[in-house]
Amino acid sequence: MIKRLPSVLRAAVMGTSLLIPVFSFGADAKFSDGIRRGEAQQTQIKTQVQHATEDLTSIINELNRNGIAGEDVQILTKIRDILGDLTSKDMATVIVLLQEARNVVDPGKFRGDATEAVVQQQSIVLKMRQLLLDYKRQQELYELALRFTELAQRQNGNIKEAKALVRAMKNRTQLDELLKSSKALQASEEESIRDETHSLLVKLASLAAAETETGDRLSKSLEQAEKKMLEVSLRDAVTHLKDDKPFLAANTEVNARDRLYELASLIAPVEDAAAKLRKAAEKIDKGIAEEKIVIAKTAALAKARGNADEEPYIRVEDRQADNVDLTNRIRKEIETLAPVVTDLLKIGQGQMQAARGSINEFKRDAAIDSETQALAKLEEARKLLEAQIAKADAEKRAGDTLALAKLEEARDKVAKAIQDEQRVALNTANQAGKEEAKKDTPKEEVDKQIGKQQEAVAKNTEEVKQSLPEEGKEAVPPLDQANQNQREAKKSLDDQNAKSAQPLEQQALNHLNKAKSALDQKIAELQNELGRPPDNGGKPDQIAKSLEKSQDDQPGKEPGKKPGKGSGQGDGPPSPNGQPTPGNPDENQATKGHGDRKGTDANANGGGPRGNVGGASNFVHLPPRERQAVKQAQKDKYPEEYGPAIEQYLKNLSDQENK
Repeated sequence: MIKRLPSVLRAAVMGTSLLIPVFSFGADAKFSDGIRRGEAQQTQIKTQVQHATEDLTSIINELNRNGIAGEDVQILTKIRDILGDLTSKDMATVIVLLQEARNVVDPGKFRGDATEAVVQQQSIVLKMRQLLLDYKRQQELYELALRFTELAQRQNGNIKEAKALVRAMKNRTQLDELLKSSKALQASEEESIRDETHSLLVKLASLAAAETETGDRLSKSLEQAEKKMLEVSLRDAVTHLKDDKPFLAANTEVNARDRLYELASLIAPVEDAAAKLRKAAEKIDKGIAEEKIVIAKTAALAKARGNADEEPYIRVEDRQADNVDLTNRIRKEIETLAPVVTDLLKIGQGQMQAARGSINEFKRDAAIDSETQALAKLEEARKLLEAQIAKADAEKRAGDTLALAKLEEARDKVAKAIQDEQRVALNTANQAGKEEAKKDTPKEEVDKQIGKQQEAVAKNTEEVKQSLPEEGKEAVPPLDQANQNQREAKKSLDDQNAKSAQPLEQQALNHLNKAKSALDQKIAELQNELGRPPDNGGKPDQIAKSLEKSQDDQPGKEPGKKPGKGSGQGDGPPSPNGQPTPGNPDENQATKGHGDRKGTDANANGGGPRGNVGGASNFVHLPPRERQAVKQAQKDKYPEEYGPAIEQYLKNLSDQENK
């Protein structure tokens, strides 16, 4: 499943991209079939992604049941949560909007529904592409760390072979054929480790140059490897083996092995304190189990040294040496997080070294005594570590709760900026359409008003960026880009050029959506860690109310005027004083009418009030933010110059369906 996940996402991204038209739609009966096909395709994509989400949930549940945790499960959970959010909210909203667009007659409402569907689809594609990039980046780093670990383990095996060669060459001036063959094999393996390490370091340098989030950490890991002479040690080990100097080879191999383990730890995905301590606890458990085996094998050794008994002593000493190295790595990984634990590990490590000395001197009982003391220190360290984990968990929950509140507040502000920028973009589009049609409008006055709106949104975007918490730093670059686009759009509006402001405003919206997606993702991670259910993407009701109030404040808008409540009794035709007559049945309802059916857009085109063709109840199943966006889109008049773009969109749908 993990292997096929990227292909599932790519297919969904491509399929969703095909649904996005160039800009907008026109309202005509022939477009209903195209919208219907788009709706069917979106539904199919939603189903595919839902299946991937369900598969991931099954895998995660199975891993949890078996007590398997770590970064693998965290990555899968993160992907699952984002996919679930896309299908349950974003894709479902697109489908509803397309259904609404297909069923309406009013051109203004048609354009509003269809345009909002486009905006939602663009956001979905953006999130999926970002998810693919995040998944690929995490996998590359994780696999790179695993390969460095494997090379370190191979290097450890070669160290033992070099030590055996040192013992075999003792008191010998020449190598026999068997020893020559052993040396040649060691040199060949060392060359292989050297070359593979170089290849991985080149790959690591490439990732460090391309990364923005982890580039600094990867660059520092490369500097550390160079400073501690990783590649130099590997090259020298090969040379020493070829020159019949296995003792020098073993020494340089030890440094290479330690540097490879260190590199694997440095480039692995970053974990919080609690996760690091848990991983250390798992490793200490391995160390405890291994020390018990060493004690048992030492007890099985002969009390006195004999020629036939030397090799078993050597094998036990090698095993004890491996546990010394494991304990040393654990100690370095958590020395700043849990110093009281690492102090005990250091004492235990010293006892293991003493045991090695006794084994090399064939003092079995003394070795057992040191090994028993080492085991006691490991077990004591493990108990202390459990308390440290509980403390770290409590601190993390408190920190995550505070960070979550700050991130949610920041996301609400970004969502508000998106809504404000959308309104500016709609006003700009209206103005551009009027300019294109060369209608008599107070151009300068309108442009100045829109420019002021754009300036206010730009200022708010900058304030949002400045107030972001540390956990939301990934949203800073897109907010910077959005702010730059907004200020450039403001300049175009000041220059009386609404048309040139439009693409800049669209870019600003794209970047604002990127920023919100980054915050959504981080919030979902924290909610999952805190065991909270995912939210609906912020506090849209507050934003909707703010937008509704701002619409009430617009010139010519009657204060406090609200849309119909969807009771089945829509506004009827206008009364003689120009106001709609309340209480007349909705012409679209299957109830008896008055025999004076009128077009829903007649009054709007005639300059009078527009009839309410759809009450708020049509959208109650949408999240509040999307519902408000649809209601707002109904109120705005769109330019009528996008016919070619619409036909191209329908042609794309038709071509895709016929493939």
